[in-house]
Amino acid sequence: MTIPPQAAVQPGHGESLFRAVFASSQDAILIIDPRADRIVDANPRAVELLGYSRDELLTLPVSAVHPQEMDRLLAFTERVYEQGTGWTDELGCTTKQGCQVPSEISASVLSHEGARLVVAIVRDVSERRRMETELRRANETLEERVAERTASLEAAQRELVQKERLAALGTFASGIVHELRNPLGTIGMALDYALAAEPAPATAKRLTLAQQETRRLGRLLEDILSYSRPQALERAAVDMVGLVEESTRVVAGDTHDDGPPIHLEAPPTLSVMADGDKLRQVFINLLRNAREAAPPGTPVEAVVEAGDGDVVTVRVHNGGEPIPPEILSRLGDPFVSAKPGGTGLGLAIARRLVEAHGGTLDITSTPSAGTTVKVDLPCNLGSE
Repeated sequence: MTIPPQAAVQPGHGESLFRAVFASSQDAILIIDPRADRIVDANPRAVELLGYSRDELLTLPVSAVHPQEMDRLLAFTERVYEQGTGWTDELGCTTKQGCQVPSEISASVLSHEGARLVVAIVRDVSERRRMETELRRANETLEERVAERTASLEAAQRELVQKERLAALGTFASGIVHELRNPLGTIGMALDYALAAEPAPATAKRLTLAQQETRRLGRLLEDILSYSRPQALERAAVDMVGLVEESTRVVAGDTHDDGPPIHLEAPPTLSVMADGDKLRQVFINLLRNAREAAPPGTPVEAVVEAGDGDVVTVRVHNGGEPIPPEILSRLGDPFVSAKPGGTGLGLAIARRLVEAHGGTLDITSTPSAGTTVKVDLPCNLGSE
Protein backbone atom coordinates (compact mmCIF):
# COMPACT_ATOMS: atom_id res chain seq x y z
CA MET A 1 0.00 0.00 0.00
CA THR A 2 1.34 3.38 -0.93
CA ILE A 3 1.00 6.16 1.64
CA PRO A 4 0.37 9.46 -0.08
CA PRO A 5 2.96 12.07 0.74
CA GLN A 6 1.91 14.75 3.24
CA ALA A 7 2.01 18.35 2.26
CA ALA A 8 5.23 19.93 3.39
CA VAL A 9 5.10 22.82 5.85
CA GLN A 10 6.43 25.78 4.01
CA PRO A 11 9.04 28.01 5.62
CA GLY A 12 7.62 31.30 6.85
CA HIS A 13 4.41 29.73 8.12
CA GLY A 14 5.61 29.26 11.73
CA GLU A 15 3.00 31.62 13.15
CA SER A 16 0.12 29.74 11.51
CA LEU A 17 1.61 26.45 12.77
CA PHE A 18 1.87 27.88 16.27
CA ARG A 19 -1.75 29.03 16.05
CA ALA A 20 -2.83 25.53 14.95
CA VAL A 21 -1.01 23.94 17.89
CA PHE A 22 -2.37 26.63 20.22
CA ALA A 23 -5.96 26.02 19.08
CA SER A 24 -5.85 22.19 19.03
CA SER A 25 -3.95 21.57 22.29
CA GLN A 26 -5.74 19.30 24.79
CA ASP A 27 -4.16 21.32 27.61
CA ALA A 28 -5.27 24.81 28.46
CA ILE A 29 -2.77 27.44 27.30
CA LEU A 30 -2.77 30.97 28.71
CA ILE A 31 -0.39 33.71 27.63
CA ILE A 32 -0.16 36.09 30.56
CA ASP A 33 1.64 39.20 31.69
CA PRO A 34 1.76 38.44 35.43
CA ARG A 35 3.49 41.69 36.37
CA ALA A 36 0.72 43.68 34.69
CA ASP A 37 -1.93 41.24 36.01
CA ARG A 38 -3.48 40.61 32.60
CA ILE A 39 -4.31 37.70 30.29
CA VAL A 40 -3.00 38.27 26.78
CA ASP A 41 -4.46 35.23 25.05
CA ALA A 42 -6.19 31.92 25.77
CA ASN A 43 -6.80 28.81 23.68
CA PRO A 44 -10.16 27.00 23.31
CA ARG A 45 -9.25 24.42 26.00
CA ALA A 46 -8.59 27.26 28.49
CA VAL A 47 -11.99 28.72 27.60
CA GLU A 48 -13.60 25.31 28.23
CA LEU A 49 -11.68 24.70 31.48
CA LEU A 50 -12.39 28.08 33.08
CA GLY A 51 -15.96 28.54 31.81
CA TYR A 52 -15.42 32.04 30.40
CA SER A 53 -15.68 33.10 26.77
CA ARG A 54 -12.40 34.08 25.13
CA ASP A 55 -13.45 37.72 25.07
CA GLU A 56 -14.22 37.56 28.81
CA LEU A 57 -10.85 36.01 29.58
CA LEU A 58 -8.98 38.69 27.65
CA THR A 59 -10.60 41.35 29.83
CA LEU A 60 -9.89 39.53 33.13
CA PRO A 61 -6.88 40.07 35.34
CA VAL A 62 -4.74 37.02 36.05
CA SER A 63 -5.73 37.39 39.71
CA ALA A 64 -9.33 36.48 38.79
CA VAL A 65 -8.13 33.00 37.88
CA HIS A 66 -5.92 32.76 41.00
CA PRO A 67 -7.78 34.91 43.57
CA GLN A 68 -6.37 33.11 46.64
CA GLU A 69 -2.96 32.29 45.20
CA MET A 70 -1.70 35.45 43.50
CA ASP A 71 1.33 35.78 45.74
CA ARG A 72 2.39 32.22 45.00
CA LEU A 73 1.70 32.70 41.27
CA LEU A 74 3.89 35.81 41.16
CA ALA A 75 6.68 33.98 43.02
CA PHE A 76 6.40 31.12 40.51
CA THR A 77 6.47 33.41 37.43
CA GLU A 78 9.48 35.32 38.83
CA ARG A 79 11.35 32.02 38.94
CA VAL A 80 10.22 31.38 35.34
CA TYR A 81 11.56 34.81 34.32
CA GLU A 82 14.89 34.03 35.98
CA GLN A 83 15.28 30.43 34.74
CA GLY A 84 13.39 30.59 31.43
CA THR A 85 11.06 27.70 32.34
CA GLY A 86 9.22 26.31 35.35
CA TRP A 87 6.75 23.69 36.59
CA THR A 88 4.42 23.52 39.57
CA ASP A 89 1.53 21.46 40.86
CA GLU A 90 0.86 23.74 43.82
CA LEU A 91 -1.45 26.18 42.04
CA GLY A 92 -5.09 25.73 41.12
CA CYS A 93 -7.34 27.67 38.76
CA THR A 94 -10.68 29.16 39.77
CA THR A 95 -13.48 28.81 37.21
CA LYS A 96 -16.20 31.32 36.42
CA GLN A 97 -18.53 29.26 38.64
CA GLY A 98 -16.08 29.56 41.55
CA CYS A 99 -14.87 25.96 41.42
CA GLN A 100 -11.24 25.21 42.20
CA VAL A 101 -9.49 23.08 39.56
CA PRO A 102 -6.29 21.36 40.74
CA SER A 103 -3.69 21.89 38.05
CA GLU A 104 -0.18 21.22 36.87
CA ILE A 105 1.35 24.28 35.22
CA SER A 106 4.34 24.20 32.89
CA ALA A 107 5.55 27.68 31.96
CA SER A 108 8.14 29.36 29.76
CA VAL A 109 9.10 32.89 28.83
CA LEU A 110 7.88 34.38 25.54
CA SER A 111 9.36 37.64 24.22
CA HIS A 112 6.87 39.43 22.01
CA GLU A 113 6.98 42.97 20.67
CA GLY A 114 9.36 44.04 23.39
CA ALA A 115 7.31 42.48 26.22
CA ARG A 116 8.30 39.46 28.29
CA LEU A 117 5.25 37.28 28.65
CA VAL A 118 4.71 33.87 30.24
CA VAL A 119 3.19 30.95 28.33
CA ALA A 120 1.40 28.79 30.92
CA ILE A 121 0.33 25.30 29.84
CA VAL A 122 -2.32 24.21 32.37
CA ARG A 123 -3.31 20.57 32.75
CA ASP A 124 -6.45 19.67 34.74
CA VAL A 125 -5.42 16.93 37.18
CA SER A 126 -8.79 16.62 38.94
CA GLU A 127 -9.33 13.05 37.79
CA ARG A 128 -5.79 12.04 38.73
CA ARG A 129 -6.13 13.62 42.19
CA ARG A 130 -9.46 11.86 42.65
CA MET A 131 -7.90 8.52 41.72
CA GLU A 132 -4.91 9.22 43.98
CA THR A 133 -7.29 10.01 46.85
CA GLU A 134 -9.28 6.82 46.22
CA LEU A 135 -6.06 4.81 46.02
CA ARG A 136 -4.80 6.36 49.25
CA ARG A 137 -8.09 5.58 50.98
CA ALA A 138 -8.03 2.05 49.63
CA ASN A 139 -4.48 1.64 50.93
CA GLU A 140 -5.47 3.04 54.32
CA THR A 141 -8.46 0.69 54.46
CA LEU A 142 -6.25 -2.22 53.47
CA GLU A 143 -3.67 -1.26 56.10
CA GLU A 144 -6.40 -1.02 58.73
CA ARG A 145 -7.76 -4.43 57.78
CA VAL A 146 -4.27 -5.93 57.78
CA ALA A 147 -3.62 -4.34 61.20
CA GLU A 148 -6.94 -5.67 62.53
CA ARG A 149 -6.25 -9.13 61.12
CA THR A 150 -2.72 -9.07 62.50
CA ALA A 151 -4.00 -8.01 65.92
CA SER A 152 -6.62 -10.76 65.77
CA LEU A 153 -4.02 -13.37 64.86
CA GLU A 154 -1.66 -12.13 67.57
CA ALA A 155 -4.49 -12.28 70.11
CA ALA A 156 -5.35 -15.81 68.97
CA GLN A 157 -1.69 -16.77 69.21
CA ARG A 158 -1.44 -15.29 72.72
CA GLU A 159 -4.61 -17.13 73.73
CA LEU A 160 -3.24 -20.39 72.33
CA VAL A 161 0.06 -19.92 74.15
CA GLN A 162 -1.84 -19.06 77.33
CA LYS A 163 -3.98 -22.18 77.00
CA GLU A 164 -0.93 -24.33 76.39
CA ARG A 165 0.85 -22.71 79.33
CA LEU A 166 -2.17 -23.20 81.57
CA ALA A 167 -2.52 -26.80 80.44
CA ALA A 168 1.12 -27.46 81.34
CA LEU A 169 0.71 -25.52 84.58
CA GLY A 170 -2.45 -27.48 85.35
CA THR A 171 -0.68 -30.81 84.94
CA PHE A 172 2.20 -29.62 87.08
CA ALA A 173 -0.03 -28.00 89.72
CA SER A 174 -2.28 -31.04 89.91
CA GLY A 175 0.67 -33.26 90.68
CA ILE A 176 2.05 -30.85 93.29
CA VAL A 177 -1.35 -30.37 94.96
CA HIS A 178 -1.96 -34.09 95.20
CA GLU A 179 1.53 -34.63 96.61
CA LEU A 180 0.96 -31.94 99.26
CA ARG A 181 -2.70 -32.62 100.01
CA ASN A 182 -2.20 -36.02 101.66
CA PRO A 183 0.57 -35.02 104.10
CA LEU A 184 -1.25 -31.78 104.79
CA GLY A 185 -4.37 -33.75 105.66
CA THR A 186 -2.33 -35.94 107.97
CA ILE A 187 -0.88 -32.86 109.67
CA GLY A 188 -4.37 -31.42 110.08
CA MET A 189 -5.68 -34.61 111.68
CA ALA A 190 -2.72 -34.68 114.05
CA LEU A 191 -3.38 -31.09 115.09
CA ASP A 192 -7.07 -31.88 115.66
CA TYR A 193 -6.08 -34.87 117.80
CA ALA A 194 -3.60 -32.80 119.82
CA LEU A 195 -6.17 -30.08 120.46
CA ALA A 196 -8.77 -32.67 121.50
CA ALA A 197 -6.39 -33.75 124.27
CA GLU A 198 -6.88 -30.34 125.95
CA PRO A 199 -3.25 -29.29 126.18
CA ALA A 200 -1.97 -26.38 128.27
CA PRO A 201 -3.27 -22.96 127.11
CA ALA A 202 0.06 -21.85 125.62
CA THR A 203 0.37 -25.13 123.69
CA ALA A 204 -3.27 -24.95 122.58
CA LYS A 205 -2.68 -21.44 121.26
CA ARG A 206 0.27 -22.61 119.13
CA LEU A 207 -1.64 -25.67 117.94
CA THR A 208 -4.62 -23.52 116.96
CA LEU A 209 -2.38 -21.17 114.97
CA ALA A 210 -0.80 -24.16 113.18
CA GLN A 211 -4.28 -25.53 112.47
CA GLN A 212 -5.38 -22.20 110.94
CA GLU A 213 -2.25 -22.04 108.77
CA THR A 214 -2.78 -25.62 107.65
CA ARG A 215 -6.33 -24.80 106.56
CA ARG A 216 -5.13 -21.63 104.81
CA LEU A 217 -2.54 -23.66 102.93
CA GLY A 218 -5.24 -26.14 101.97
CA ARG A 219 -7.38 -23.33 100.54
CA LEU A 220 -4.35 -22.00 98.64
CA LEU A 221 -3.75 -25.41 97.07
CA GLU A 222 -7.40 -25.60 96.02
CA ASP A 223 -7.17 -22.10 94.47
CA ILE A 224 -4.04 -23.04 92.53
CA LEU A 225 -5.74 -26.15 91.23
CA SER A 226 -8.89 -24.20 90.35
CA TYR A 227 -6.93 -21.52 88.47
CA SER A 228 -4.84 -23.98 86.49
CA ARG A 229 -7.58 -26.37 85.36
CA PRO A 230 -9.67 -25.69 82.18
CA GLN A 231 -12.93 -23.86 82.86
CA ALA A 232 -15.70 -26.11 81.54
CA LEU A 233 -19.04 -24.30 81.52
CA GLU A 234 -22.53 -25.74 81.84
CA ARG A 235 -24.65 -22.97 80.37
CA ALA A 236 -28.30 -22.36 81.12
CA ALA A 237 -30.54 -19.30 81.40
CA VAL A 238 -29.47 -17.43 84.54
CA ASP A 239 -31.27 -14.50 86.16
CA MET A 240 -28.35 -12.20 86.94
CA VAL A 241 -30.37 -10.07 89.35
CA GLY A 242 -31.29 -13.11 91.43
CA LEU A 243 -27.75 -14.48 91.26
CA VAL A 244 -26.12 -11.23 92.46
CA GLU A 245 -28.80 -10.83 95.14
CA GLU A 246 -28.07 -14.36 96.40
CA SER A 247 -24.32 -13.61 96.37
CA THR A 248 -24.86 -10.50 98.52
CA ARG A 249 -26.75 -12.60 101.09
CA VAL A 250 -23.93 -15.16 101.21
CA VAL A 251 -21.28 -12.47 101.70
CA ALA A 252 -23.37 -10.55 104.25
CA GLY A 253 -23.65 -13.76 106.30
CA ASP A 254 -19.87 -14.34 106.30
CA THR A 255 -19.30 -12.31 109.45
CA HIS A 256 -21.24 -11.73 112.59
CA ASP A 257 -19.85 -8.24 113.14
CA ASP A 258 -21.16 -4.96 111.83
CA GLY A 259 -19.41 -5.18 108.47
CA PRO A 260 -20.26 -2.73 105.68
CA PRO A 261 -23.77 -3.28 104.29
CA ILE A 262 -24.28 -4.15 100.63
CA HIS A 263 -26.76 -2.06 98.67
CA LEU A 264 -28.10 -3.67 95.49
CA GLU A 265 -29.61 -1.64 92.66
CA ALA A 266 -31.15 -3.70 89.87
CA PRO A 267 -34.21 -4.07 87.60
CA PRO A 268 -36.65 -6.92 88.28
CA THR A 269 -34.75 -9.35 86.06
CA LEU A 270 -31.94 -9.58 83.48
CA SER A 271 -30.95 -12.94 82.05
CA VAL A 272 -27.84 -14.40 80.42
CA MET A 273 -26.85 -17.84 79.13
CA ALA A 274 -24.15 -18.83 81.60
CA ASP A 275 -22.88 -21.26 84.19
CA GLY A 276 -24.65 -19.99 87.30
CA ASP A 277 -22.35 -21.76 89.78
CA LYS A 278 -19.23 -20.29 88.16
CA LEU A 279 -20.68 -16.75 88.10
CA ARG A 280 -21.82 -17.09 91.71
CA GLN A 281 -18.19 -17.82 92.58
CA VAL A 282 -17.14 -14.66 90.68
CA PHE A 283 -19.52 -12.29 92.44
CA ILE A 284 -19.03 -13.75 95.90
CA ASN A 285 -15.31 -13.10 95.46
CA LEU A 286 -15.83 -9.53 94.19
CA LEU A 287 -18.29 -8.65 96.95
CA ARG A 288 -16.02 -10.10 99.65
CA ASN A 289 -13.07 -8.10 98.34
CA ALA A 290 -15.18 -4.92 98.29
CA ARG A 291 -16.42 -5.45 101.86
CA GLU A 292 -12.89 -6.04 103.13
CA ALA A 293 -11.63 -2.86 101.42
CA ALA A 294 -14.57 -0.57 102.35
CA PRO A 295 -14.14 1.82 105.30
CA PRO A 296 -16.32 1.03 108.38
CA GLY A 297 -19.87 2.27 107.95
CA THR A 298 -19.45 2.84 104.21
CA PRO A 299 -21.78 0.63 102.14
CA VAL A 300 -20.69 -1.49 99.21
CA GLU A 301 -22.72 -0.71 96.08
CA ALA A 302 -23.72 -3.45 93.64
CA VAL A 303 -25.48 -2.46 90.41
CA VAL A 304 -26.94 -4.79 87.77
CA GLU A 305 -28.05 -3.16 84.51
CA ALA A 306 -28.41 -3.64 80.79
CA GLY A 307 -25.14 -2.53 79.20
CA ASP A 308 -24.33 -1.31 75.70
CA GLY A 309 -25.46 -3.82 73.09
CA ASP A 310 -26.60 -7.31 74.05
CA VAL A 311 -24.72 -7.20 77.35
CA VAL A 312 -25.51 -7.32 81.07
CA THR A 313 -23.25 -5.16 83.23
CA VAL A 314 -22.56 -5.70 86.94
CA ARG A 315 -20.64 -3.08 88.95
CA VAL A 316 -19.30 -3.60 92.45
CA HIS A 317 -18.08 -0.40 94.14
CA ASN A 318 -16.44 0.41 97.44
CA GLY A 319 -14.93 3.57 98.89
CA GLY A 320 -11.69 3.80 100.78
CA GLU A 321 -8.05 4.03 99.80
CA PRO A 322 -7.41 3.66 96.07
CA ILE A 323 -5.39 0.76 94.70
CA PRO A 324 -1.84 1.90 93.81
CA PRO A 325 -1.43 2.24 90.01
CA GLU A 326 1.51 -0.19 89.89
CA ILE A 327 -0.70 -2.87 91.45
CA LEU A 328 -3.92 -1.88 89.65
CA SER A 329 -2.40 -2.53 86.22
CA ARG A 330 -1.51 -6.11 87.27
CA LEU A 331 -4.62 -7.06 89.24
CA GLY A 332 -6.06 -10.29 87.91
CA ASP A 333 -2.64 -11.89 87.57
CA PRO A 334 -1.93 -14.76 89.97
CA PHE A 335 -0.20 -13.74 93.20
CA VAL A 336 -0.82 -10.02 92.64
CA SER A 337 -3.08 -8.60 95.35
CA ALA A 338 -3.99 -5.25 96.86
CA LYS A 339 -4.61 -6.98 100.21
CA PRO A 340 -1.75 -7.55 102.66
CA GLY A 341 -1.01 -11.26 102.61
CA GLY A 342 -3.42 -11.88 99.72
CA THR A 343 -2.56 -14.32 96.93
CA GLY A 344 -4.61 -12.66 94.18
CA LEU A 345 -5.81 -16.07 93.03
CA GLY A 346 -9.44 -15.32 93.84
CA LEU A 347 -9.54 -12.35 91.44
CA ALA A 348 -7.43 -14.23 88.88
CA ILE A 349 -9.92 -17.11 88.94
CA ALA A 350 -12.84 -14.64 88.71
CA ARG A 351 -11.31 -13.00 85.63
CA ARG A 352 -10.73 -16.37 83.97
CA LEU A 353 -14.33 -17.39 84.62
CA VAL A 354 -15.70 -14.12 83.20
CA GLU A 355 -13.50 -14.41 80.09
CA ALA A 356 -14.57 -18.05 79.66
CA HIS A 357 -18.12 -16.64 79.31
CA GLY A 358 -16.91 -14.23 76.60
CA GLY A 359 -17.09 -11.29 79.00
CA THR A 360 -14.68 -8.73 80.41
CA LEU A 361 -13.65 -7.70 83.92
CA ASP A 362 -12.22 -4.19 84.38
CA ILE A 363 -11.10 -2.40 87.53
CA THR A 364 -10.84 1.36 88.12
CA SER A 365 -9.63 3.00 91.31
CA THR A 366 -9.17 6.69 92.17
CA PRO A 367 -8.92 8.67 95.43
CA SER A 368 -12.13 10.57 94.66
CA ALA A 369 -14.33 7.75 93.33
CA GLY A 370 -13.02 4.70 95.17
CA THR A 371 -12.72 1.31 93.49
CA THR A 372 -15.16 -0.15 90.96
CA VAL A 373 -15.05 -3.59 89.38
CA LYS A 374 -17.10 -3.74 86.16
CA VAL A 375 -18.15 -7.08 84.67
CA ASP A 376 -19.72 -7.18 81.19
CA LEU A 377 -21.36 -10.47 80.17
CA PRO A 378 -22.90 -11.20 76.75
CA CYS A 379 -26.51 -12.30 77.02
CA ASN A 380 -26.26 -15.08 74.36
CA LEU A 381 -29.94 -15.86 74.93
CA GLY A 382 -30.28 -17.18 71.41
CA SER A 383 -27.85 -20.07 71.99
CA GLU A 384 -27.81 -23.05 74.22
